[in-house]
Amino acid sequence: MNSAIFALVVLLVILAGIGLLISRLWRRHPDQPEQEGVDILPYLILALAVGVATFSLARLARAGLAGGQFAGDNTNEIAAALAGLVVASPISFFLWRRQDRRRKLYPSLPGWPVYLAVIEIVFLTAFFSSVSQVARAIADDGGSDRWTNLIVYGGVVAFHWWAARKEPPAGDASELPRLIGSGVSLIALAIGLQGVLGWVFELLYDAVTDGADTSPRSEIVVAVALLVTGGLIWAWRWLPPWDEEPTVLRSLYLGAVSVAGLASTLGLGIVIVGQILGYLTATEVEAATHFDSLPNTAAALLVALAAWTHHRRRMGDTRNRAVIGYGYSMAAIGLGTLVGAGTALVATVWDKPLAGDPTNQGLITLGLTVLVAGALWRRFWWAAQEHRLEEVRAIQRRVYLIGMAVILGLTTAGALIAVLVVAFQTVLGDTGQSTSSLPVSVTLTVLAGLATWHLFTVIRVDGPRSVTPAGAPFSVTVICSHPGPLATAFPKEARLRVHHRTDGVGVIDEAMAAQIVEAVAGHPSYVWVDGDGFRIAHVQGD
Repeated sequence: MNSAIFALVVLLVILAGIGLLISRLWRRHPDQPEQEGVDILPYLILALAVGVATFSLARLARAGLAGGQFAGDNTNEIAAALAGLVVASPISFFLWRRQDRRRKLYPSLPGWPVYLAVIEIVFLTAFFSSVSQVARAIADDGGSDRWTNLIVYGGVVAFHWWAARKEPPAGDASELPRLIGSGVSLIALAIGLQGVLGWVFELLYDAVTDGADTSPRSEIVVAVALLVTGGLIWAWRWLPPWDEEPTVLRSLYLGAVSVAGLASTLGLGIVIVGQILGYLTATEVEAATHFDSLPNTAAALLVALAAWTHHRRRMGDTRNRAVIGYGYSMAAIGLGTLVGAGTALVATVWDKPLAGDPTNQGLITLGLTVLVAGALWRRFWWAAQEHRLEEVRAIQRRVYLIGMAVILGLTTAGALIAVLVVAFQTVLGDTGQSTSSLPVSVTLTVLAGLATWHLFTVIRVDGPRSVTPAGAPFSVTVICSHPGPLATAFPKEARLRVHHRTDGVGVIDEAMAAQIVEAVAGHPSYVWVDGDGFRIAHVQGD
Protein backbone atom coordinates (compact mmCIF):
# COMPACT_ATOMS: atom_id res chain seq x y z
CA MET A 1 0.00 0.00 0.00
CA ASN A 2 2.78 2.42 0.92
CA SER A 3 4.67 1.62 -2.29
CA ALA A 4 1.54 2.29 -4.34
CA ILE A 5 1.05 5.68 -2.67
CA PHE A 6 4.71 6.53 -3.21
CA ALA A 7 4.46 5.61 -6.90
CA LEU A 8 1.34 7.77 -7.26
CA VAL A 9 3.07 10.75 -5.62
CA VAL A 10 6.10 10.37 -7.92
CA LEU A 11 3.80 10.21 -10.95
CA LEU A 12 1.96 13.36 -9.86
CA VAL A 13 5.26 15.21 -9.32
CA ILE A 14 6.49 14.21 -12.79
CA LEU A 15 3.23 15.28 -14.41
CA ALA A 16 3.36 18.59 -12.54
CA GLY A 17 6.92 19.17 -13.75
CA ILE A 18 5.89 18.40 -17.32
CA GLY A 19 2.97 20.78 -17.03
CA LEU A 20 5.22 23.53 -15.69
CA LEU A 21 7.69 23.04 -18.53
CA ILE A 22 4.93 23.15 -21.12
CA SER A 23 3.42 26.21 -19.51
CA ARG A 24 6.72 28.11 -19.56
CA LEU A 25 7.39 27.17 -23.16
CA TRP A 26 3.86 28.10 -24.19
CA ARG A 27 3.95 31.50 -22.49
CA ARG A 28 7.24 32.38 -24.13
CA HIS A 29 6.70 34.43 -27.26
CA PRO A 30 7.66 32.33 -30.28
CA ASP A 31 8.72 35.45 -32.15
CA GLN A 32 11.44 36.15 -29.60
CA PRO A 33 14.76 35.99 -31.45
CA GLU A 34 17.13 33.20 -30.45
CA GLN A 35 20.59 32.06 -31.37
CA GLU A 36 20.87 29.08 -33.72
CA GLY A 37 22.18 26.76 -31.00
CA VAL A 38 19.25 27.64 -28.73
CA ASP A 39 16.83 26.98 -31.59
CA ILE A 40 18.20 23.45 -32.00
CA LEU A 41 17.64 22.56 -28.33
CA PRO A 42 13.79 22.59 -28.43
CA TYR A 43 13.90 20.48 -31.58
CA LEU A 44 16.16 17.93 -29.93
CA ILE A 45 13.78 17.76 -26.97
CA LEU A 46 10.92 17.37 -29.45
CA ALA A 47 12.77 14.56 -31.24
CA LEU A 48 13.34 12.78 -27.93
CA ALA A 49 9.67 13.16 -26.96
CA VAL A 50 8.48 11.95 -30.39
CA GLY A 51 10.84 8.99 -30.12
CA VAL A 52 9.56 7.96 -26.69
CA ALA A 53 5.93 8.38 -27.76
CA THR A 54 6.40 6.47 -31.02
CA PHE A 55 8.27 3.49 -29.55
CA SER A 56 5.73 3.33 -26.72
CA LEU A 57 2.87 3.37 -29.22
CA ALA A 58 4.55 0.65 -31.26
CA ARG A 59 4.86 -1.56 -28.18
CA LEU A 60 1.21 -1.04 -27.27
CA ALA A 61 0.14 -1.72 -30.87
CA ARG A 62 2.04 -5.02 -30.86
CA ALA A 63 0.30 -6.02 -27.65
CA GLY A 64 -3.18 -4.95 -28.67
CA LEU A 65 -3.32 -5.65 -32.41
CA ALA A 66 -0.70 -8.28 -33.16
CA GLY A 67 -1.60 -11.07 -30.81
CA GLY A 68 0.19 -9.79 -27.72
CA GLN A 69 -1.21 -9.57 -24.23
CA PHE A 70 -1.89 -6.68 -21.92
CA ALA A 71 -1.47 -8.94 -18.93
CA GLY A 72 0.97 -11.67 -18.07
CA ASP A 73 4.72 -11.76 -18.36
CA ASN A 74 4.95 -8.50 -20.28
CA THR A 75 3.06 -6.27 -17.86
CA ASN A 76 6.23 -4.34 -17.01
CA GLU A 77 6.79 -3.51 -20.68
CA ILE A 78 3.17 -2.51 -21.16
CA ALA A 79 3.26 -0.29 -18.06
CA ALA A 80 6.47 1.36 -19.24
CA ALA A 81 4.96 1.93 -22.69
CA LEU A 82 1.80 3.46 -21.20
CA ALA A 83 3.86 5.74 -18.96
CA GLY A 84 6.08 6.79 -21.85
CA LEU A 85 3.08 7.59 -24.02
CA VAL A 86 1.38 9.60 -21.26
CA VAL A 87 4.50 11.65 -20.56
CA ALA A 88 5.88 12.14 -24.07
CA SER A 89 2.65 12.83 -26.01
CA PRO A 90 1.76 16.21 -24.45
CA ILE A 91 5.39 17.37 -24.68
CA SER A 92 5.45 16.40 -28.35
CA PHE A 93 2.15 18.16 -29.03
CA PHE A 94 2.98 21.47 -27.39
CA LEU A 95 6.57 21.62 -28.67
CA TRP A 96 5.37 20.86 -32.18
CA ARG A 97 2.83 23.70 -31.98
CA ARG A 98 5.40 26.09 -30.59
CA GLN A 99 8.09 25.29 -33.15
CA ASP A 100 5.54 25.41 -35.94
CA ARG A 101 4.90 29.06 -35.13
CA ARG A 102 8.62 29.78 -34.94
CA ARG A 103 9.27 28.18 -38.34
CA LYS A 104 6.95 30.67 -39.97
CA LEU A 105 8.85 33.57 -38.39
CA TYR A 106 12.41 32.25 -38.78
CA PRO A 107 12.42 29.71 -41.63
CA SER A 108 16.22 29.71 -42.02
CA LEU A 109 17.13 28.57 -38.52
CA PRO A 110 18.80 25.13 -38.54
CA GLY A 111 16.64 23.44 -35.91
CA TRP A 112 13.94 22.27 -38.35
CA PRO A 113 16.26 20.41 -40.79
CA VAL A 114 18.29 18.95 -37.90
CA TYR A 115 15.10 17.64 -36.30
CA LEU A 116 13.92 16.11 -39.60
CA ALA A 117 17.33 14.48 -40.06
CA VAL A 118 17.13 12.88 -36.60
CA ILE A 119 13.66 11.54 -37.43
CA GLU A 120 14.95 10.11 -40.73
CA ILE A 121 17.91 8.30 -39.24
CA VAL A 122 15.99 6.87 -36.26
CA PHE A 123 12.62 5.90 -37.70
CA LEU A 124 13.67 5.05 -41.23
CA THR A 125 16.23 2.66 -39.74
CA ALA A 126 13.54 1.24 -37.45
CA PHE A 127 11.23 0.87 -40.46
CA PHE A 128 13.78 -1.14 -42.46
CA SER A 129 14.49 -3.29 -39.41
CA SER A 130 10.79 -4.05 -39.15
CA VAL A 131 10.66 -4.87 -42.88
CA SER A 132 13.36 -7.49 -42.43
CA GLN A 133 11.66 -8.96 -39.33
CA VAL A 134 8.26 -9.26 -41.01
CA ALA A 135 9.79 -10.68 -44.21
CA ARG A 136 11.72 -13.31 -42.22
CA ALA A 137 8.56 -14.29 -40.32
CA ILE A 138 6.60 -14.64 -43.59
CA ALA A 139 9.35 -16.78 -45.11
CA ASP A 140 9.39 -19.06 -42.08
CA ASP A 141 5.60 -19.48 -42.28
CA GLY A 142 5.24 -18.12 -38.79
CA GLY A 143 3.23 -15.30 -37.29
CA SER A 144 4.86 -11.99 -36.53
CA ASP A 145 3.83 -9.29 -34.10
CA ARG A 146 6.07 -6.79 -35.87
CA TRP A 147 3.72 -5.81 -38.68
CA THR A 148 2.30 -3.06 -36.52
CA ASN A 149 5.80 -1.55 -36.35
CA LEU A 150 5.68 -1.07 -40.11
CA ILE A 151 2.53 1.01 -39.74
CA VAL A 152 3.73 3.03 -36.75
CA TYR A 153 7.28 3.76 -37.92
CA GLY A 154 6.23 4.18 -41.54
CA GLY A 155 3.47 6.55 -40.48
CA VAL A 156 5.87 8.71 -38.48
CA VAL A 157 8.30 8.92 -41.40
CA ALA A 158 5.51 9.67 -43.90
CA PHE A 159 4.04 12.37 -41.65
CA HIS A 160 7.38 14.15 -41.40
CA TRP A 161 7.88 13.88 -45.17
CA TRP A 162 4.51 15.59 -45.56
CA ALA A 163 5.44 18.25 -43.02
CA ALA A 164 8.76 18.90 -44.78
CA ARG A 165 6.98 19.15 -48.12
CA LYS A 166 4.50 21.61 -46.64
CA GLU A 167 7.25 23.71 -45.01
CA PRO A 168 10.52 22.94 -46.81
CA PRO A 169 13.66 23.40 -44.70
CA ALA A 170 15.72 26.48 -45.52
CA GLY A 171 19.19 27.70 -44.72
CA ASP A 172 22.58 26.02 -44.95
CA ALA A 173 21.30 22.73 -43.51
CA SER A 174 18.19 22.51 -45.69
CA GLU A 175 19.40 19.40 -47.57
CA LEU A 176 20.38 17.46 -44.43
CA PRO A 177 17.10 15.47 -43.97
CA ARG A 178 17.01 14.40 -47.60
CA LEU A 179 20.67 13.37 -47.53
CA ILE A 180 20.19 11.35 -44.34
CA GLY A 181 17.13 9.63 -45.80
CA SER A 182 19.03 8.90 -49.00
CA GLY A 183 21.93 7.43 -47.05
CA VAL A 184 19.80 5.19 -44.83
CA SER A 185 17.74 3.90 -47.76
CA LEU A 186 20.90 3.41 -49.84
CA ILE A 187 22.28 1.10 -47.14
CA ALA A 188 19.04 -0.93 -47.14
CA LEU A 189 19.07 -1.03 -50.95
CA ALA A 190 22.71 -2.18 -51.00
CA ILE A 191 22.05 -4.94 -48.43
CA GLY A 192 19.03 -6.17 -50.39
CA LEU A 193 20.75 -6.01 -53.77
CA GLN A 194 23.80 -7.82 -52.45
CA GLY A 195 21.59 -10.54 -50.98
CA VAL A 196 19.68 -11.05 -54.23
CA LEU A 197 22.82 -11.03 -56.41
CA GLY A 198 24.59 -13.35 -53.97
CA TRP A 199 21.68 -15.79 -54.16
CA VAL A 200 21.70 -15.71 -57.99
CA PHE A 201 25.47 -16.18 -58.14
CA GLU A 202 25.27 -19.05 -55.65
CA LEU A 203 22.69 -20.79 -57.86
CA LEU A 204 25.02 -20.44 -60.84
CA TYR A 205 28.01 -21.55 -58.77
CA ASP A 206 26.14 -24.59 -57.45
CA ALA A 207 25.09 -25.48 -60.99
CA VAL A 208 28.70 -25.38 -62.17
CA THR A 209 30.10 -27.30 -59.19
CA ASP A 210 27.14 -29.73 -58.89
CA GLY A 211 26.44 -28.46 -55.40
CA ALA A 212 23.13 -28.13 -53.60
CA ASP A 213 21.48 -24.77 -52.95
CA THR A 214 21.81 -24.20 -49.20
CA SER A 215 20.64 -20.59 -49.08
CA PRO A 216 17.99 -20.10 -46.35
CA ARG A 217 14.64 -19.12 -47.82
CA SER A 218 14.16 -16.46 -45.18
CA GLU A 219 17.39 -14.66 -46.13
CA ILE A 220 16.29 -14.48 -49.77
CA VAL A 221 12.88 -13.07 -48.86
CA VAL A 222 14.48 -10.50 -46.54
CA ALA A 223 16.89 -9.45 -49.29
CA VAL A 224 14.04 -9.01 -51.79
CA ALA A 225 12.00 -7.01 -49.27
CA LEU A 226 14.92 -4.68 -48.49
CA LEU A 227 15.70 -4.33 -52.20
CA VAL A 228 12.15 -3.27 -53.02
CA THR A 229 11.50 -0.96 -50.06
CA GLY A 230 15.03 0.45 -49.98
CA GLY A 231 15.02 1.03 -53.73
CA LEU A 232 11.67 2.82 -53.72
CA ILE A 233 12.54 5.09 -50.78
CA TRP A 234 16.03 5.80 -52.16
CA ALA A 235 14.52 6.77 -55.52
CA TRP A 236 12.00 9.00 -53.72
CA ARG A 237 14.63 10.76 -51.62
CA TRP A 238 17.62 10.91 -53.96
CA LEU A 239 16.60 10.90 -57.62
CA PRO A 240 14.33 14.00 -57.80
CA PRO A 241 16.20 17.09 -59.08
CA TRP A 242 18.44 18.99 -56.69
CA ASP A 243 19.56 22.58 -56.83
CA GLU A 244 22.16 23.15 -59.52
CA GLU A 245 24.89 24.22 -57.10
CA PRO A 246 25.82 21.47 -54.59
CA THR A 247 25.87 22.62 -50.99
CA VAL A 248 28.65 21.74 -48.57
CA LEU A 249 26.56 18.94 -47.05
CA ARG A 250 25.74 17.40 -50.43
CA SER A 251 29.39 17.61 -51.45
CA LEU A 252 30.35 15.81 -48.23
CA TYR A 253 27.71 13.14 -48.86
CA LEU A 254 28.77 12.54 -52.45
CA GLY A 255 32.42 12.40 -51.43
CA ALA A 256 31.78 10.02 -48.53
CA VAL A 257 29.69 7.57 -50.59
CA SER A 258 32.17 7.70 -53.49
CA VAL A 259 35.11 7.07 -51.15
CA ALA A 260 33.33 4.14 -49.49
CA GLY A 261 32.28 2.72 -52.85
CA LEU A 262 35.72 2.90 -54.47
CA ALA A 263 37.55 1.63 -51.38
CA SER A 264 35.14 -1.32 -51.09
CA THR A 265 35.41 -2.07 -54.80
CA LEU A 266 39.19 -2.15 -54.70
CA GLY A 267 39.30 -4.19 -51.50
CA LEU A 268 36.85 -6.81 -52.78
CA GLY A 269 38.62 -6.90 -56.13
CA ILE A 270 41.91 -7.63 -54.35
CA VAL A 271 40.26 -10.49 -52.46
CA ILE A 272 38.90 -12.05 -55.67
CA VAL A 273 42.18 -11.71 -57.59
CA GLY A 274 44.02 -13.08 -54.56
CA GLN A 275 41.72 -16.12 -54.56
CA ILE A 276 42.34 -16.75 -58.25
CA LEU A 277 46.12 -16.37 -58.02
CA GLY A 278 46.21 -18.46 -54.86
CA TYR A 279 44.39 -21.26 -56.63
CA LEU A 280 46.62 -21.08 -59.71
CA THR A 281 49.78 -21.27 -57.61
CA ALA A 282 48.53 -24.00 -55.26
CA THR A 283 48.61 -27.76 -55.59
CA GLU A 284 45.95 -30.26 -54.54
CA VAL A 285 43.36 -27.63 -53.63
CA GLU A 286 39.70 -28.36 -54.34
CA ALA A 287 38.24 -25.57 -56.48
CA ALA A 288 34.69 -25.88 -55.12
CA THR A 289 35.91 -25.36 -51.57
CA HIS A 290 38.49 -22.71 -52.42
CA PHE A 291 36.00 -20.46 -54.25
CA ASP A 292 33.09 -21.08 -51.88
CA SER A 293 32.91 -17.39 -50.87
CA LEU A 294 33.25 -16.07 -54.43
CA PRO A 295 29.49 -15.58 -55.17
CA ASN A 296 28.91 -13.31 -52.17
CA THR A 297 32.19 -11.45 -52.71
CA ALA A 298 31.35 -10.84 -56.37
CA ALA A 299 27.86 -9.62 -55.43
CA ALA A 300 29.28 -7.18 -52.88
CA LEU A 301 31.81 -5.93 -55.44
CA LEU A 302 29.10 -5.19 -58.02
CA VAL A 303 27.01 -3.30 -55.46
CA ALA A 304 29.99 -1.21 -54.35
CA LEU A 305 30.99 -0.54 -57.95
CA ALA A 306 27.45 0.61 -58.81
CA ALA A 307 27.33 2.94 -55.79
CA TRP A 308 30.73 4.44 -56.66
CA THR A 309 29.90 4.88 -60.35
CA HIS A 310 26.60 6.65 -59.72
CA HIS A 311 27.78 9.02 -56.99
CA ARG A 312 31.13 9.79 -58.64
CA ARG A 313 29.26 10.80 -61.78
CA ARG A 314 27.02 13.07 -59.71
CA MET A 315 30.08 14.99 -58.49
CA GLY A 316 30.85 16.14 -62.03
CA ASP A 317 34.09 16.52 -63.95
CA THR A 318 35.16 19.93 -62.67
CA ARG A 319 37.52 20.33 -59.73
CA ASN A 320 34.76 21.30 -57.25
CA ARG A 321 34.78 20.90 -53.47
CA ALA A 322 33.30 17.39 -53.63
CA VAL A 323 35.94 16.19 -56.09
CA ILE A 324 38.72 17.82 -54.06
CA GLY A 325 37.59 16.19 -50.82
CA TYR A 326 37.11 12.85 -52.57
CA GLY A 327 40.61 13.00 -54.04
CA TYR A 328 42.38 13.82 -50.79
CA SER A 329 40.34 11.18 -48.92
CA MET A 330 41.39 8.50 -51.40
CA ALA A 331 44.99 9.68 -51.17
CA ALA A 332 44.81 9.34 -47.38
CA ILE A 333 43.35 5.82 -47.67
CA GLY A 334 46.03 4.85 -50.17
CA LEU A 335 48.90 6.16 -48.05
CA GLY A 336 47.60 4.68 -44.81
CA THR A 337 46.89 1.32 -46.43
CA LEU A 338 50.33 1.32 -48.04
CA VAL A 339 52.01 1.71 -44.65
CA GLY A 340 49.77 -0.83 -42.91
CA ALA A 341 49.81 -3.46 -45.68
CA GLY A 342 53.56 -3.08 -46.16
CA THR A 343 54.10 -3.76 -42.47
CA ALA A 344 51.70 -6.72 -42.52
CA LEU A 345 53.50 -8.13 -45.57
CA VAL A 346 56.82 -8.10 -43.74
CA ALA A 347 55.17 -9.78 -40.74
CA THR A 348 53.67 -12.47 -42.99
CA VAL A 349 56.98 -13.20 -44.70
CA TRP A 350 58.89 -13.16 -41.41
CA ASP A 351 56.50 -15.37 -39.51
CA LYS A 352 56.72 -18.79 -41.16
CA PRO A 353 53.40 -20.18 -39.78
CA LEU A 354 51.47 -17.31 -41.39
CA ALA A 355 53.18 -18.03 -44.72
CA GLY A 356 52.44 -21.74 -44.47
CA ASP A 357 49.09 -21.54 -46.25
CA PRO A 358 49.23 -24.03 -49.15
CA THR A 359 47.60 -21.46 -51.43
CA ASN A 360 49.75 -18.55 -50.14
CA GLN A 361 46.55 -16.51 -50.48
CA GLY A 362 47.35 -14.30 -47.48
CA LEU A 363 50.76 -13.45 -48.87
CA ILE A 364 49.38 -12.82 -52.36
CA THR A 365 46.53 -10.65 -51.04
CA LEU A 366 48.90 -8.48 -49.00
CA GLY A 367 51.23 -8.09 -51.97
CA LEU A 368 48.33 -7.02 -54.17
CA THR A 369 47.14 -4.62 -51.46
CA VAL A 370 50.56 -2.96 -51.35
CA LEU A 371 50.60 -2.56 -55.14
CA VAL A 372 47.03 -1.24 -55.36
CA ALA A 373 47.45 1.11 -52.37
CA GLY A 374 50.65 2.54 -53.85
CA ALA A 375 49.02 3.07 -57.24
CA LEU A 376 45.93 4.58 -55.60
CA TRP A 377 47.96 7.07 -53.55
CA ARG A 378 50.10 8.01 -56.55
CA ARG A 379 47.07 8.52 -58.79
CA PHE A 380 45.19 10.85 -56.44
CA TRP A 381 48.21 12.63 -55.02
CA TRP A 382 49.55 13.49 -58.46
CA ALA A 383 46.09 14.75 -59.45
CA ALA A 384 46.11 16.98 -56.36
CA GLN A 385 49.60 18.28 -57.13
CA GLU A 386 48.48 19.34 -60.61
CA HIS A 387 46.15 21.84 -58.91
CA ARG A 388 48.49 22.77 -56.07
CA LEU A 389 48.57 26.50 -56.77
CA GLU A 390 44.78 26.77 -56.71
CA GLU A 391 44.33 24.51 -53.69
CA VAL A 392 47.38 25.31 -51.59
CA ARG A 393 45.14 26.85 -48.91
CA ALA A 394 42.13 24.56 -49.46
CA ILE A 395 40.78 23.10 -46.23
CA GLN A 396 40.71 19.60 -47.77
CA ARG A 397 44.45 19.75 -48.50
CA ARG A 398 45.31 21.07 -45.06
CA VAL A 399 43.24 18.41 -43.32
CA TYR A 400 44.90 15.69 -45.39
CA LEU A 401 48.44 16.92 -44.84
CA ILE A 402 48.19 17.86 -41.18
CA GLY A 403 45.88 15.00 -40.18
CA MET A 404 47.91 12.28 -41.86
CA ALA A 405 51.18 13.81 -40.63
CA VAL A 406 49.92 13.71 -37.04
CA ILE A 407 48.55 10.16 -37.31
CA LEU A 408 51.60 8.71 -39.05
CA GLY A 409 53.96 10.75 -36.86
CA LEU A 410 52.44 9.27 -33.70
CA THR A 411 52.57 5.83 -35.30
CA THR A 412 56.25 6.32 -36.06
CA ALA A 413 56.94 7.42 -32.51
CA GLY A 414 55.12 4.43 -31.04
CA ALA A 415 56.91 1.95 -33.30
CA LEU A 416 60.27 3.55 -32.57
CA ILE A 417 59.63 3.26 -28.84
CA ALA A 418 58.95 -0.47 -29.32
CA VAL A 419 62.26 -0.84 -31.20
CA LEU A 420 64.22 1.06 -28.56
CA VAL A 421 62.68 -0.97 -25.73
CA VAL A 422 64.06 -4.16 -27.28
CA ALA A 423 67.43 -2.50 -27.92
CA PHE A 424 67.76 -1.18 -24.36
CA GLN A 425 66.73 -4.53 -22.88
CA THR A 426 69.49 -6.19 -24.91
CA VAL A 427 72.03 -3.60 -23.71
CA LEU A 428 70.94 -4.17 -20.12
CA GLY A 429 71.53 -7.91 -20.48
CA ASP A 430 67.93 -9.14 -20.56
CA THR A 431 68.55 -12.16 -22.80
CA GLY A 432 65.15 -13.70 -22.13
CA GLN A 433 63.28 -10.93 -23.95
CA SER A 434 61.55 -12.05 -27.17
CA THR A 435 62.58 -10.20 -30.32
CA SER A 436 59.94 -11.71 -32.62
CA SER A 437 58.11 -8.39 -32.96
CA LEU A 438 61.27 -6.43 -33.80
CA PRO A 439 61.04 -6.79 -37.63
CA VAL A 440 57.46 -5.55 -37.62
CA SER A 441 58.32 -2.58 -35.38
CA VAL A 442 61.34 -1.68 -37.51
CA THR A 443 59.30 -1.91 -40.73
CA LEU A 444 56.50 0.23 -39.30
CA THR A 445 59.02 2.80 -38.07
CA VAL A 446 60.64 3.04 -41.51
CA LEU A 447 57.43 3.14 -43.59
CA ALA A 448 55.48 5.47 -41.31
CA GLY A 449 58.58 7.63 -40.84
CA LEU A 450 59.09 8.02 -44.59
CA ALA A 451 55.43 8.91 -45.06
CA THR A 452 55.60 11.45 -42.22
CA TRP A 453 58.76 13.00 -43.65
CA HIS A 454 57.05 13.33 -47.03
CA LEU A 455 53.98 14.99 -45.52
CA PHE A 456 55.96 17.51 -43.46
CA THR A 457 58.07 18.32 -46.52
CA VAL A 458 54.94 19.15 -48.49
CA ILE A 459 53.58 21.22 -45.61
CA ARG A 460 56.82 23.22 -45.55
CA VAL A 461 56.78 23.71 -49.33
CA ASP A 462 53.12 24.77 -49.26
CA GLY A 463 53.97 27.61 -46.87
CA PRO A 464 54.51 31.11 -48.30
CA ARG A 465 57.96 31.38 -49.85
CA SER A 466 58.30 35.00 -49.01
CA VAL A 467 56.83 37.07 -46.23
CA THR A 468 55.42 40.46 -46.99
CA PRO A 469 56.51 42.93 -44.30
CA ALA A 470 53.72 44.15 -42.07
CA GLY A 471 52.24 47.34 -43.49
CA ALA A 472 53.79 46.85 -46.94
CA PRO A 473 51.51 47.33 -49.95
CA PHE A 474 50.40 44.21 -51.78
CA SER A 475 48.12 43.57 -54.75
CA VAL A 476 45.13 41.24 -54.88
CA THR A 477 43.41 40.38 -58.16
CA VAL A 478 39.91 38.98 -57.73
CA ILE A 479 37.77 37.31 -60.42
CA CYS A 480 34.13 37.14 -59.33
CA SER A 481 30.60 38.19 -60.21
CA HIS A 482 30.25 40.72 -57.41
CA PRO A 483 32.89 41.60 -54.78
CA GLY A 484 30.33 42.57 -52.12
CA PRO A 485 32.05 43.90 -48.97
CA LEU A 486 35.49 42.63 -50.01
CA ALA A 487 36.98 46.08 -50.59
CA THR A 488 36.19 47.20 -47.03
CA ALA A 489 37.37 43.89 -45.54
CA PHE A 490 40.96 44.24 -46.75
CA PRO A 491 43.42 46.51 -44.91
CA LYS A 492 44.38 49.81 -46.46
CA GLU A 493 47.68 48.38 -47.75
CA ALA A 494 45.85 46.10 -50.21
CA ARG A 495 45.58 47.22 -53.83
CA LEU A 496 42.46 45.43 -55.00
CA ARG A 497 41.66 44.78 -58.66
CA VAL A 498 38.34 43.10 -59.56
CA HIS A 499 37.50 41.38 -62.84
CA HIS A 500 33.77 40.77 -63.09
CA ARG A 501 32.44 37.45 -64.36
CA THR A 502 29.40 37.51 -66.66
CA ASP A 503 27.87 34.14 -65.72
CA GLY A 504 26.24 35.30 -62.48
CA VAL A 505 28.11 32.97 -60.11
CA GLY A 506 30.80 33.87 -57.63
CA VAL A 507 29.10 36.47 -55.41
CA ILE A 508 31.12 37.34 -52.29
CA ASP A 509 29.31 37.78 -48.99
CA GLU A 510 30.64 38.95 -45.62
CA ALA A 511 31.68 35.49 -44.42
CA MET A 512 33.54 34.71 -47.63
CA ALA A 513 35.19 38.14 -47.64
CA ALA A 514 36.60 37.49 -44.16
CA GLN A 515 37.86 34.06 -45.25
CA ILE A 516 39.54 35.53 -48.35
CA VAL A 517 41.30 38.21 -46.30
CA GLU A 518 42.51 35.58 -43.85
CA ALA A 519 43.74 33.28 -46.63
CA VAL A 520 45.52 36.07 -48.51
CA ALA A 521 47.32 37.00 -45.28
CA GLY A 522 48.94 40.10 -46.74
CA HIS A 523 50.58 38.32 -49.72
CA PRO A 524 50.24 39.25 -53.41
CA SER A 525 47.57 36.87 -54.66
CA TYR A 526 45.11 35.91 -57.35
CA VAL A 527 41.61 34.96 -56.10
CA TRP A 528 39.14 32.94 -58.17
CA VAL A 529 35.52 32.86 -56.93
CA ASP A 530 32.82 30.57 -58.32
CA GLY A 531 29.82 28.60 -57.14
CA ASP A 532 32.01 26.17 -55.19
CA GLY A 533 33.75 28.85 -53.13
CA PHE A 534 37.11 30.49 -53.75
CA ARG A 535 40.64 29.47 -54.58
CA ILE A 536 43.78 31.47 -53.95
CA ALA A 537 47.21 31.40 -55.58
CA HIS A 538 49.99 33.39 -53.93
CA VAL A 539 52.33 34.97 -56.47
CA GLN A 540 55.85 36.36 -56.36
CA GLY A 541 56.34 40.09 -56.49
CA ASP A 542 53.58 42.65 -56.78
